[in-house]
Amino acid sequence: MAWPASTTMSALSVTGKAKTSAGGTNPPAAVWFPPSARAGGMRPRAPSFSATINAGSFQFLLFCIFHHAHILEKHACRSLMSRFGLAFGLAAALGAFVAGNCNPGDLPMLHYLGAALSFMSICFFTSILTALTRLCVLSGYERILYPLRTVSAVLQIVLTIGYAVLFVQV
Repeated sequence: MAWPASTTMSALSVTGKAKTSAGGTNPPAAVWFPPSARAGGMRPRAPSFSATINAGSFQFLLFCIFHHAHILEKHACRSLMSRFGLAFGLAAALGAFVAGNCNPGDLPMLHYLGAALSFMSICFFTSILTALTRLCVLSGYERILYPLRTVSAVLQIVLTIGYAVLFVQV
């Protein structure tokens, strides 16, 4: 049984069945979720994208707070550097929150400002976290973590700078 051409997604009834212009109903429409890169620009799917970004920024916020507490517990002498890391982590989480909640179609300047704040703050946070890994022994795996975090931080900074340069070109 084919769907009539006059059936639209806005013609869904409360029961979940699509109404046609002839008055009949068809089976419920399937739910489709687009890739997250396109989801933020479309009206009905923007809340799922925002919820994902909000959850990620909240988890990162918790990680920053707990990492700062762990540094203070084990190495109080590094509290100033850890505080700077916490400040950059809070700024990165705030920027991600703003970028995730401001639709680029409606509030492009706020969305791009939040993304820029998040990307730049996370670069500084990663650099500080790498330095703290070198200076503080917290878990005993620092010999493995320090080279991995160094490579990760350098790669992240290079890619962020490259993205910023290429973004301006568009």
